[in-house]
Amino acid sequence: MAAAAGLKRHRLTLEVTFASENDKKAFQEKLDAAKRLILPLHQRDTHSFLNAMLDRILATATTSGSVTSIPPVVTPIGNSFLDTSGVFTGDNNPDDQKLFVVEKRCFNNLCQGLTQNCSCTRYPSWQVKTFVQKGHVARVCFKCCSCGVTRTWASSRILNGRYLANQKLVHAFTCAGMLPQQFVSFCKFAGIGEIKKHYMHTMYNRLQYRDVIKGIAEISMQNAVEDIKALPHYATKGEWVMTDARHDSTGNALHTTVPCLAGSTCRIVGICTVSRAEHQVADTRELVCTRLVIADVQARGLNVTEVAHDYEPLVTRFITEELLAINSYDTWHGTKNIVKE
Repeated sequence: MAAAAGLKRHRLTLEVTFASENDKKAFQEKLDAAKRLILPLHQRDTHSFLNAMLDRILATATTSGSVTSIPPVVTPIGNSFLDTSGVFTGDNNPDDQKLFVVEKRCFNNLCQGLTQNCSCTRYPSWQVKTFVQKGHVARVCFKCCSCGVTRTWASSRILNGRYLANQKLVHAFTCAGMLPQQFVSFCKFAGIGEIKKHYMHTMYNRLQYRDVIKGIAEISMQNAVEDIKALPHYATKGEWVMTDARHDSTGNALHTTVPCLAGSTCRIVGICTVSRAEHQVADTRELVCTRLVIADVQARGLNVTEVAHDYEPLVTRFITEELLAINSYDTWHGTKNIVKE
């Protein structure tokens, strides 16, 4: 009985499943090849092979500094790849909460890259070496845990030497009517990275963004005029338009802008901006802008027969005495005295 007890073996079964018989055969061939490379002929059993492989992994980790240099395996909880199933439970490092913008195509590239074998042909195992934020874009350097080779990835592609995502966000806040400082403050508090004003200035001017937008606006306004001229009433009545001044600040504003809106289609047919350098007094700058924008609309070929505005006496005089058109007021200014009475 004692001899029998000494021969007792303790078995551990590892179950490996395959999608097909061919996958199983390919795995077995790869396992046999690995055994031949690592073990001598008389020790090529699976038990000896697994022991030898684990010893090599631990020895490599110890040589590189400590066992903790092996990246921890995050066990998915439920159906999520995120630790804690994506539920925020607090962070020890504020950098863990950094936000950045990523293109879908770049994200797909990242997923493919992390699942590919390294040049050392070992099983893919990558860890983040460096993380740098360029504006709203993340640039990450990954290091192979086996051989130390590095690969880089960015969350955006490049257009004209600059990240596309950064340029698209500048375009977005500009079209939304936000001022550069408002956008800078928003990004700072949101923690999505910052784009400096000199970057915006370069994009607006050296990259000719301003010229491109101006050209697109000119085409849009000219098309709006042509659509109005095709309306049935235009040939006999012309078109009525509405203007209104907007200052970039209270008091002696640096810039004043007057858009011109077509009454029949509610489309912009003209716009004019005058700076303090061009006309110093903000109170009379609306008249200067209105003169220029009406002249610009007429130059596009639109017959302006009536102008509605916000009850500005100097503009009223210009419309009735110089333009010789019908003077009107916008809904609020034209009816507020009736409401009071």
